[in-house]
Amino acid sequence: MRLEPADHALAIQTYSQRLTQLERKLRLFPDSETTEILLDEARRSQNLRKIHVHALHEQLWVEAEVVDGTTAVAA
Repeated sequence: MRLEPADHALAIQTYSQRLTQLERKLRLFPDSETTEILLDEARRSQNLRKIHVHALHEQLWVEAEVVDGTTAVAA
């Protein structure tokens, strides 16, 4: 199943909001028992957000080339 640009944008927004929530929790409870869990979840959210940003960039770049009529493939 291919995700559309809107799907990637929604995922980026969702992961960004989750990162903000996790950062707040980490600031409020810096010595909490769950610090490692929160940091792990933050890393996962960052990685997933990066994947969607990259996929969206690639998708829009390829679509822009198709619209412009160029034959070069996005790197």
